[in-house]
Amino acid sequence: MLTTLGKHLPYRSALPAVRGALKSSFSFYRKAPLRAFSSQQHNSVAFVAIGDELLNGKIADTNLAYLASKLTPRGVTIKRAEFVRDNLEDIEATLRRLRKEVVPGPTGAIITSGGIGPTHDDITYDAVAAAVNTHLDVHAGTLERMTRHYESQGKEVNEARMRMATLPVSAEVLTTDGLWVPVVNADNTYVLPGIPRLFRSLVDAHIDRFRGDLGNWRLVNLYTTAGEGDYATKLGELAARYPTVSIGSYPGDMTSSKQETKLTVEGFNESDVDAAAEEVKQLVGGIVREERKTSDV
Repeated sequence: MLTTLGKHLPYRSALPAVRGALKSSFSFYRKAPLRAFSSQQHNSVAFVAIGDELLNGKIADTNLAYLASKLTPRGVTIKRAEFVRDNLEDIEATLRRLRKEVVPGPTGAIITSGGIGPTHDDITYDAVAAAVNTHLDVHAGTLERMTRHYESQGKEVNEARMRMATLPVSAEVLTTDGLWVPVVNADNTYVLPGIPRLFRSLVDAHIDRFRGDLGNWRLVNLYTTAGEGDYATKLGELAARYPTVSIGSYPGDMTSSKQETKLTVEGFNESDVDAAAEEVKQLVGGIVREERKTSDV
């Protein structure tokens, strides 16, 4: 939290003081009291993607798929994913509801992407602060890192950019080597940028925050020339015999000359996954290739 002369300053009134103090290497900052945060790893997640551009077709979201590809092998369940427009009340209401319905307790978490830039529609920090019943203030460490980043580019830390260092008070601020952008953890709501390059880097850097206790994950991908209608009924019966295994079937691109169907067999009981995969191969037939993946954690 930014303090000068013993007073906490909101970012708008702090700006003149900040510009002068930056020249003295941030020597006027006083550290805010530290809050104790839980070291509990999260095993269930709700994902919230924020931005009008995601709901009007201007930009296609890729962050959810990346997040799922990283969390699933770690035994973390994404219980729900939602897309919300740039509206303060809608974002706050969504976060409050998910905190109650989907991820209560220390082992659950919400991960948001988008809405933390310098423009008028970047309001995620405001909504998160409201959802966890706190307010915003300039965060000294984030401001320092951001200032050094922009000064190296010959750019000014103006009032618009100050918005990106104005964070929910009492939130945990996680830093990442090589990036000034923080991951803000406000009572188990993790706020990440929407830019895929940054989102992926920050997820990778802090992935150890998320881990289930289901065991070692295994995935078997099978590709067949058979059509789904040829085996659908018997595949359902097979799936019912393996309650610890998830079995899926996905038609390929019908415009492709190969027209392969992809079947997936995955779970955290390795012997069950292997046994189910062998039965699927015998049941479906026409298997042209196979892929196997295991958890790397």
